[in-house]
Amino acid sequence: MAHPEHFDPRQYIADGRSYVKELVEHKIKDVLGSNGRADEILALVKANK
Repeated sequence: MAHPEHFDPRQYIADGRSYVKELVEHKIKDVLGSNGRADEILALVKANK
């Protein structure tokens, strides 16, 4: 660590956070097939409350 007095854990998790974001986007669009269906999904959620 170059500056131990300046410790910010967000610097360590930045790469992991961007990877998880990409992974979730992939799963929503390609795996679950819900890309572009937000209105339909929200209607189903509201109907099942």
